[in-house]
Amino acid sequence: MAIEGFHLYLLVIKVYNSYIRRYLLKLCAAGWGFPGVIILASILSMQNVYGQQDIQTGSQTPICWITSSILKHITIVYIGGTVFFNMVILVMVVQKLRQLRARPLH
Repeated sequence: MAIEGFHLYLLVIKVYNSYIRRYLLKLCAAGWGFPGVIILASILSMQNVYGQQDIQTGSQTPICWITSSILKHITIVYIGGTVFFNMVILVMVVQKLRQLRARPLH
């Protein structure tokens, strides 16, 4: 999701001179590698980080979910950082589009 925000930034804000060598390879490495490293480190460093949790929905439905409180906090920070980054990009894009619309065409 953060990669899509970055891509939107490149398309709208930094339109010209935005060539990045091996762009798709770098996006894939960031999009799959960074989260993969976090998951791998959490699995290797802590035992029993995932386990059965019961959900109260009329009948108890067991699911596999995060049992470690540290990993829950890391997940919340990761998701929160991604949402915050995308909100900043959204504000920048909306400002840029408003600037373009305010300028009269000659």
